[in-house]
Amino acid sequence: MTSIPMKIESSSGRRVQRFRCPCVTFLVATVLMLPHPAAIAAAQQAGATWSLSDQPLLSVGRVDGPQEELFNSITGALRLSDGRYVIADGGELRLAIYSADGRFQNAFGRNGRGPGEFRAIQGLWLAGVDTIAVWDGRLQRITRFLPDGTVIRTDALSYASGSPPGTPDPFYGATSDGRIILAWISPSRRVPDQLLPDTMTFGLYERDGRFVRVLGSQIGMQRMIAPGVGGGPVAFSSWPWTAIVRDTLVFTNGIDGAIHFFDPRSDAQRAARTLRVPGRPPSLAAAWNALDAELSDGAGQPFMIRLARLNNRSIGQVPHFARMFADDRGRVWLKEYDPSRDAVPVRKGYSGTGGRWRIVETDGRPVATITLPDGITPIAARGNDLLAVARDELDVESFVVYRINR
Repeated sequence: MTSIPMKIESSSGRRVQRFRCPCVTFLVATVLMLPHPAAIAAAQQAGATWSLSDQPLLSVGRVDGPQEELFNSITGALRLSDGRYVIADGGELRLAIYSADGRFQNAFGRNGRGPGEFRAIQGLWLAGVDTIAVWDGRLQRITRFLPDGTVIRTDALSYASGSPPGTPDPFYGATSDGRIILAWISPSRRVPDQLLPDTMTFGLYERDGRFVRVLGSQIGMQRMIAPGVGGGPVAFSSWPWTAIVRDTLVFTNGIDGAIHFFDPRSDAQRAARTLRVPGRPPSLAAAWNALDAELSDGAGQPFMIRLARLNNRSIGQVPHFARMFADDRGRVWLKEYDPSRDAVPVRKGYSGTGGRWRIVETDGRPVATITLPDGITPIAARGNDLLAVARDELDVESFVVYRINR
């Protein structure tokens, strides 16, 4: 390698010729051009930035629309293979079918105990090509329909030795072979002025309702007993959320950014692995300040507000995430916790609306962040489309589909 002469002056004034190696200059320049480690970490945490289309591609439901476009409480939605949509209304206890461009086609289901009737719609999924399945926790049964409303079969749960006492309630997903995962909720012993976490125990069932085994357990909501009022979730309670990714149950309650993976093929009865995706939750004091400011505007549920005002503000913690679901590519969407939207007294239904979301691979690699508009609660992401519930200023619900700009 050729050295490059460099002339400098000595302290005596004489010119002295020195040599420098170009490799040294190249090395110094390379080091100077490298990004700072903090910048690298920030970029890795953020990933790309996505957004939604300015207007929905599809909107079904309005207060001044026809009766078939009025929703009481949308609890789920699916897209069929031909582009049609199935929308579950848990308030009216019915399923409605709409064309790919939002035209009403038919509806079925009603309150009752007979074939094709419901007492609750707590799970909605596709059990095969265009076979619509519903879990009814009140009746403890699974009903499968064709899109025209024909009942294919109804399966009641069967109980066997090894299953926890009581009856399962929440639906937590279905695997590709048709088996389903349900959960038992076991409240803690009632002790006043203490955090009382629920225990969620996950059970695997065959598609015909036969119990297979327990998959494991985790902490669900956190409650508190207030004298003279009773019990209920604390203001910043954790909330259990699940998804099925490649036949694995993915669970988080938002605490500490931990995501737990349960393998239905394993007999271990514990999480196969745990991934931590740290969020940036506010301090407990800052969360209370944000909630107080929101409640001063008159927002919230009266009983939950009353209970929150009796909470011991020095105990508990703010979750990292308020919501989770998985898209059709197996990526996990996590809503960063915002006390002004996600605290129990002010949340809409089971989750707050809008907010900043982080999308990550199941190994923790960041994919993107996206900020959803106020009033939008996502149901599912399919391809470049986001299926969601929209709520207007009168709390009227509609089903919407937005394009995801990647």
